[in-house]
Amino acid sequence: MPAESNGEHRSFEDENLAGAVFRNCSLAGATIDNADLGAATFANVNLRDARLTDVNLAGVSIDEANITGLTIDNSDLSAATFTNVNLRDARLTNVNLAGVAIDDANITGLTIFGLDIPSLIRAELARGAKG
Repeated sequence: MPAESNGEHRSFEDENLAGAVFRNCSLAGATIDNADLGAATFANVNLRDARLTDVNLAGVSIDEANITGLTIDNSDLSAATFTNVNLRDARLTNVNLAGVAIDDANITGLTIFGLDIPSLIRAELARGAKG
């Protein structure tokens, strides 16, 4: 998406946007269903109140973003990085969070449902044993 683009309240379905770069744009209120955003970059993006369902977000990088009220359901966020983001009141349900890194974030009111804690612990222990 080009700089300063506006994708507010748009719907994206069955899209392959793997590796895409979203910079200086707004996707506030957008709905993204059954899409591939693996290894995409979101920099200085407004995703406030967006809804993502059945989305591949593995390896995604989200930096300097407002994702207040974001809802992500049944999606893969493995190895994602969140840096300097506002996750206030975001809601994650049935997501893969293995290897996720969150740095300098507001997580007030962040809600996570359906998290498989034992699998995350096993993955971290296995990763630590290799390194």
